[in-house]
Amino acid sequence: MKKLFISAIISAFMGLPAHSAEWPTRSVTLIVGYAPGGSTDIVARVLAASLSKKLGVAFVVENKSGANGDIAASELVNSTPDGYNLMVTTDSITASPAIRKTRYDPIKDFTPIAMLATGPFLLAANPSVKANSVSELISLARNDPEKYSYATSGVGNSQHFAGEKFNAMTGLTLVHVPYRGGGAAITDLLSNQVPLGFLGTGPLMQYVQTHKIKPLAVTSIKRSPLLPNVPTLDESGLSGYDMSTWIGLIGPAGLPDQMVEKLNKEITQALQEPDIKKQINNAGMEPTSYSAAEFTDRLKDSFLKFKELAESQRMTD
Repeated sequence: MKKLFISAIISAFMGLPAHSAEWPTRSVTLIVGYAPGGSTDIVARVLAASLSKKLGVAFVVENKSGANGDIAASELVNSTPDGYNLMVTTDSITASPAIRKTRYDPIKDFTPIAMLATGPFLLAANPSVKANSVSELISLARNDPEKYSYATSGVGNSQHFAGEKFNAMTGLTLVHVPYRGGGAAITDLLSNQVPLGFLGTGPLMQYVQTHKIKPLAVTSIKRSPLLPNVPTLDESGLSGYDMSTWIGLIGPAGLPDQMVEKLNKEITQALQEPDIKKQINNAGMEPTSYSAAEFTDRLKDSFLKFKELAESQRMTD
């Protein structure tokens, strides 16, 4: 009877889920679906350093770039929901499924944990473009539509959607020129291989400051504190235009609520720290705290927004 009792106790403990133990007890991987050096990677590394210190285990960034983050997202979907594989992503995770079949459902296959940062893209022009405002650019493009095209870091990401939103609201048909990453797009914008770009604000800041790129407008509804003298597209005559982007932390579907709550609390506190705010600002973004529920709503809204625009603009991969 004693042996049976002990056996039953052991069996009961073995039957408990892994997450019943105090989490985390070992290193955590933060997957990033983009190459090192971009805004998402920078924010991920700031987060990793902070959480490593707060939670006492290593949070390790692992870059798995390709297909606008779809490769990384597909890997996350297939991981165990035990809190040891998470992903720092952008709203492009909800943009790609709006125009192509992906190996994940952006709503059903993930657990939203915390918003990390928000920010605008920048509508930028090579200095050779004879427009110093959005209205001047629209006039030029209407008179010579084949001359003007815009660069982004890829097909089906939120930069692509920002450009198509511009087309939809102006009646223009600016040609999209996608690149395999923002670095290549910026290189060709600087050399005037492509005259315009809807690109990340952070990577463009140094070229704005040295007047190698002309900033025409930001894509958020409010001006960016990083570029206070640059108007929004809403201010520039495209009433209601708002295509700001976000960076957030997600896990696979089924992540335990207590892990989500713990991470969200730690991240919310971290985003208030001056040094972390400064580092995120340097990446062209603003620290943004959301509850897990609010982040879930934002993710759903992003997908619906992109899906509607994809259908109206007949966007395909």
